[in-house]
Amino acid sequence: MDWKGEFYIGETWLAYRGRAADNRPHAHATLQLTVSFGSKISISDDQDRLISGWALCVKAGKRHTLHPSDNVVLVLIEPQSQLAHYVQRFAGDADISQLDPSLTAQVNWDGELETLFDCLELDSGGNDSQMDLRLMAALKFLRTAQLKGAISTAAKSCGLSEPRLRVIAQEQLGVPLSKWLIWQATRRSAQAMAQGASLADAAYAGGFADQAHLTRTMGKIMGVTPLQVLNAGQ
Repeated sequence: MDWKGEFYIGETWLAYRGRAADNRPHAHATLQLTVSFGSKISISDDQDRLISGWALCVKAGKRHTLHPSDNVVLVLIEPQSQLAHYVQRFAGDADISQLDPSLTAQVNWDGELETLFDCLELDSGGNDSQMDLRLMAALKFLRTAQLKGAISTAAKSCGLSEPRLRVIAQEQLGVPLSKWLIWQATRRSAQAMAQGASLADAAYAGGFADQAHLTRTMGKIMGVTPLQVLNAGQ
């Protein structure tokens, strides 16, 4: 069974709606929200324990495998965003937990993906208001930075040593800063593919050494290959 559906890539989140097929064990630098409109979703954790439900949340940085499902909406949300902070209010403390139905009831899952969360009130209590300002400045720089030497440059630009910046990022994002940076590179490549770029051009857009580098990286952090992503949207 192949992935088949539609994508939307936003500023701090990526959404997919359609069929979820085979994927390898992986860990995102993002919060994962998965909602089913067919049978219950099943996700295995890094100990091969199976968690099932109609709507599941996987914390950032937690290794897991999503089992095939015919009709899902899958959303990857950057951990520093107000949306991630809001969603986590409705999730449990476990690495993989069931979402409170009161959250899923607020979202128009059948509408346009780009307006998926327009109905949520995200103005107050967002992570940005609680985040270290130096980390916020570093994340702004790293959003469009190339991979090589980026964290060191970001640390200097915000007045921190590189080790200190990495510690603050781990504490506040829940994932290593290097993983968050690679997520940004992968997001840029995925955006290029969505706009019709070849795999080679998409790798260049993300700052990867070559197509093989992009393929290895996307497999590790998304569980699928770039070719699977391209075919899913066709």
